[in-house]
Amino acid sequence: MRRAYGEQKKVTSFSSHDSEVMNYIAAYLIPFVTFQLGSIKQGITLGIFVLVLLVLYVRSNMIYINPILNFFGYHLYEVEIEASQSAHYYITRKPPERGREIRFVRLSDDIFLEK
Repeated sequence: MRRAYGEQKKVTSFSSHDSEVMNYIAAYLIPFVTFQLGSIKQGITLGIFVLVLLVLYVRSNMIYINPILNFFGYHLYEVEIEASQSAHYYITRKPPERGREIRFVRLSDDIFLEK
């Protein structure tokens, strides 16, 4: 991604989404820690739960709220940039500032990675 073509846009507003990492951890870890796997039926039930949880996380764009990224110093921000009608997720090590330009690589339509 470092060699990919980067864009540069000015940030008009932003908000941090780091607090949602704890929700992510709780949703994944608590079921695994507290769930007993004494029978096949319990294993299938846990599998269905994890599958539903994964689908919900991917469809709601929460897949980018990831404790591994946070562990390596990356933070997730929701940013609005000039000439854009919608908010975007911005994964970065440094917090954005209003009125400053950010350099990024598009991972998808709504996800930017710091360049």
